Amino acid sequence: MTTPTTLSGIRQFVTDVEDVQNRALLRGAISTLVILDSTDAADGVIGDCVCISPNTSQALTTPIATRALPAVLASAGRVFGVLIEPILRGNSGLCAVMGVLPKSITGLSLSSGKVRVSPLGRCERVTDFADGDSSVGTVDVAGNLTISTEIVNVSNSTPGGDPTIRLVSSPVAVQAVLSGTGWQTIGPQFSVPATASRTLSVIGSVTDVAITLSVRVFNVTDDTSAGAVSGISTMTDETESGSISFDSTKTYELQAQAFGAVGDDKAGFVLSVVVM
Repeated sequence: MTTPTTLSGIRQFVTDVEDVQNRALLRGAISTLVILDSTDAADGVIGDCVCISPNTSQALTTPIATRALPAVLASAGRVFGVLIEPILRGNSGLCAVMGVLPKSITGLSLSSGKVRVSPLGRCERVTDFADGDSSVGTVDVAGNLTISTEIVNVSNSTPGGDPTIRLVSSPVAVQAVLSGTGWQTIGPQFSVPATASRTLSVIGSVTDVAITLSVRVFNVTDDTSAGAVSGISTMTDETESGSISFDSTKTYELQAQAFGAVGDDKAGFVLSVVVM
């Protein structure tokens, strides 16, 4: 027979889980629990950008995060998300990693643009990214932040001198639909440094072989597709597009769609995208 003590423990566990779920769902963003590094110089407040702590060996448990100040952000490599509730050092709280956050969380102004991590570890609106910026996403005229930390709009040079643009460097989830066109924008807008014909190299995966994942470059200026990679329907696949004509005077964005099955566990994942 189960003792009252055990039942009480189960009730408390269920209550804790439901509390976390409710706090995340009410914010309209995909959130996860993080523990703020006990060695951080200050407690976390709502709207702070955080990165995974490079000072701690991570395990398959609640990730340990730290406020994304310049020195630690450089060591961590990229921002992880935005705190949606205060967190004391050594304690856990919710961090939004995808979705939309209102102005009341981020403090962003009522003006559209791109959003980077400021030197104070907060969200900062800019007209365009500069080399070394860590992207948090984009903001609209109502001050709503669409989180997309996966996209990096920084040009690098290959040994041959041909500029490449890495657009995705960590997984982006694309919820699958049964059929039809369901293109989703998966990052902020970007441009190329010079007009040229380029190739889109994509690594992707799907959770079910019934799903087909496609990725395309969309020409925002002319409101038309510039080129696409399609047919990713295995657990992990790497493929390239045909030649895509890029114009340095145009603005582009990356879009993806996954179709063929529906369900909470049916999705495609864009793992890496490089314009070569």
